[in-house]
Amino acid sequence: MKILYITKFFPPEYGGIETLSKNICDFFSERQNKIEVICFSKKKTYISRKNSYKVFYFKPFIKLFSAPISLKILLFIFRNFKKYDYIHIHTPNPLIEFALLFLPIKNLIVSWGSDIINQKLLRFFFRPIQYLLLKKSKKIISLSNHYLNYSDDLIKFKHKILIIPPIIKKKKNKINRVRYKNFLILSVGRLVNYKGYNIAIKAIKYLPLRYKLVIIGDGINKKKLLTQIKDLNLNKRVKIIDNADDQLKEKFLKKSSIFLMCSTSRAESFGIAILEAISYGLPLIISNVKGSGMNDMISNNFNGYKFKNFSSIDCAKKILKLSNSNKNLKQFSKNSLKLFNRKFNEIKIKHILKNIYN
Repeated sequence: MKILYITKFFPPEYGGIETLSKNICDFFSERQNKIEVICFSKKKTYISRKNSYKVFYFKPFIKLFSAPISLKILLFIFRNFKKYDYIHIHTPNPLIEFALLFLPIKNLIVSWGSDIINQKLLRFFFRPIQYLLLKKSKKIISLSNHYLNYSDDLIKFKHKILIIPPIIKKKKNKINRVRYKNFLILSVGRLVNYKGYNIAIKAIKYLPLRYKLVIIGDGINKKKLLTQIKDLNLNKRVKIIDNADDQLKEKFLKKSSIFLMCSTSRAESFGIAILEAISYGLPLIISNVKGSGMNDMISNNFNGYKFKNFSSIDCAKKILKLSNSNKNLKQFSKNSLKLFNRKFNEIKIKHILKNIYN
């Protein structure tokens, strides 16, 4: 069986969707399927080999509504789509989705990344295309049942949707979560508006001096966030790391005491960084956003607390509530691992995943 997997970006680009896409491709490649990947590259057009499969990287010549555009990637699809038994696309990817509507593809799989939430003009024009693509698809993958139930775009196609969370391997080593002299809080993700890092930074101002925040990520809001950190006189308490590799990220996942996610809307469709955090037994503090897949990874007052969306004050209160004792931290840490093992068992996820191409 030959599969073409289409995604916006792919490693070495860093991010949740990139990790998700690679794990899917690795899984099917290990099962002796011939899989090839096409994606965009921020630097140049080239071909690479990951494990036993090819990745075709295309540098876009322009961006429209933050979406990369490349004619070469379209030409590749039009010339080669007949060679594949399945075409699998990770959305949103507007121009490519539009192009796929005109091709006689029998076996189209759609991995639904997110509804278009913040870009209202794009959503107005693009929603009919998404509807036709979903109608044309053979199967649709959603990461979260919670997200599915709040999605006007997906709910019409519930009969062909599979809920398949990302594959994250269980960690072998147990980590003891205790309060150190400096209490470290970790947040991971792109530095964009909906991630709510301005809320997280302001929350640190309301906490005792020993509370520190490390943000791992890069993006268009970096300069604005650094200015906020300086204006609030938090240079010694908040650090942004924009070039962390997996080793450095793992180091902070092990040494931190709480994982914080302040995303403000359903644009946070899941939160793979949160899933990684609970796989390390990190307790959670998460913004209360109805319809976001973040809710799949937290049980309030079990492995963390939800705080009032947009409220730095409530965020700080919940951090203090969770961190008031070592006993509390240890129990919530154990509970994060329990939730991970129960809901995101790697064997169960792989069993569902292997059935999408049949």
